[in-house]
Amino acid sequence: MESLKKLAVKFPVLAQLESKTQGKMKQEYSVVVAISLVVIIILSTPIGGILGSLCAVLVPMKETLTLLKQVNPKKEEFRHAVIFWLFFSFLLFLDAYLAFLLAMIPLYTILRFIFLLWIGPCKFGGTAFLYENILAKIPEKFYSYDTPEDAIKSAAKVAKDAFNSTAKNGTSKIQEEGVKKVIRPEGDKKNE
Repeated sequence: MESLKKLAVKFPVLAQLESKTQGKMKQEYSVVVAISLVVIIILSTPIGGILGSLCAVLVPMKETLTLLKQVNPKKEEFRHAVIFWLFFSFLLFLDAYLAFLLAMIPLYTILRFIFLLWIGPCKFGGTAFLYENILAKIPEKFYSYDTPEDAIKSAAKVAKDAFNSTAKNGTSKIQEEGVKKVIRPEGDKKNE
């Protein structure tokens, strides 16, 4: 109950409400009613997804803007912001393209809301937990970048290997000539 009192003090509207009701509606109870209404709205209305996303984004957005204005931000704060927006964008992708499946998951919107509130504020340590237990274990080959030249060489090697394997299987001369032109364009006669 003490934590509810501390939370209620932050909202002067609740003090005004308590004074207008001559103390019948205590600030702590107003906080409980407000939280309950938010949960009911999130669970029972179509606007719940929007409200849940909005509430879950406001705190991290404030922290990110504060981080961007700092001259020398801490590495942990920067990592927190990047990981939060990574997971938030992944959830937006799921919401956009898999909505028909997510609608079958009971309480998905409230679970997403709680998850985003857990990873949103830096003080909860949600992003540090996700980084240590999930992101740090992803092999580097999945996210390392090649230079454009390396990517072109790799694509040429794949195409050449594909040509060699189809040539062994007896493809038509037209198909072979088409692949040769891709691998070795006209005018490049040095490798013939």
